[in-house]
Amino acid sequence: MIYRVVFTKFLDVPKNIATETVTTSEEDAINIAKSKLITLNADTALVLRLEGGESKVIHRFEPIKK
Repeated sequence: MIYRVVFTKFLDVPKNIATETVTTSEEDAINIAKSKLITLNADTALVLRLEGGESKVIHRFEPIKK
């Protein structure tokens, strides 16, 4: 299974600032999303499953705002 992690920053419009492709496991994709969300100072990290030419969002992470 192939997973893509997309990191988005909301300026005037949403902008993808980085992507990662993971071929090992869903857990690895989730760990990358959580760690790089903070490192990149992104607003959202999406984990997508790529299957049969289609992508489906399976997890969405946002930093906790105080």
